Amino acid sequence: MGRLLTAASMYLLLLVVSGCGAVVVDAAHDPPGENAGSGSPSSPGSPGSQPGPPAAAIAISGQPATTVTVGSTYTFTPSATESGPGVVFSITHSPAWLTFAAGTGKLSGIPAQSDVGTYPGIVISVTDGASSASLPAFSVAVQPVVAVTGTASLAWDAPVANVDGSVLTDLSGYTVAYGTSPNALTQTVTLNDAHRTSYTVTGLQPGTWYFAVRALALDGAQSAYSDIASTAIK
Repeated sequence: MGRLLTAASMYLLLLVVSGCGAVVVDAAHDPPGENAGSGSPSSPGSPGSQPGPPAAAIAISGQPATTVTVGSTYTFTPSATESGPGVVFSITHSPAWLTFAAGTGKLSGIPAQSDVGTYPGIVISVTDGASSASLPAFSVAVQPVVAVTGTASLAWDAPVANVDGSVLTDLSGYTVAYGTSPNALTQTVTLNDAHRTSYTVTGLQPGTWYFAVRALALDGAQSAYSDIASTAIK
């Protein structure tokens, strides 16, 4: 284009941006002189003849999580006051992405992106055949993965001369180029402001990013790119 502009020097600033009371039985006695010699006095009933207390009803407890992120494992196992082959758990309104174990009451699964949403009215119950109990109904909300992105703040010194040493009088702006390889700065931003000497790149995914800047002149001439700077986005 007839001339080249001096490359803009650049430095990088990172802005990464869940009993009972005793029972006493008193034997009855005849008044003195009555029924004497008629036989031995009546004796108290056998202790084994008294009915025992009723068996306690089965109970269930636990606090299930109410949110899970796509791709993460959801798991919950309730506690029951009894265990063994006669104890059986059941569930109603279980989401399709969850599996349930009737022997333990364990609820588990990994939701996909298509499972995002709220699943209400889930009820887990337990029975021992004689009694039953249920947890309060609960909901599980599947939340989407929130993309983690970072930013990088760039700053540079404006060029003042052309490569031949002459004074630069027609600076029109800059091009900021960046990418994930120093040999492939595939993304660019044009800044049509000769007085601007900084720019913040946003929406950077985790990884190492590389940046360079070059100056632009009114007649379309461009300088070479500056030295490449880099930063890691975590």
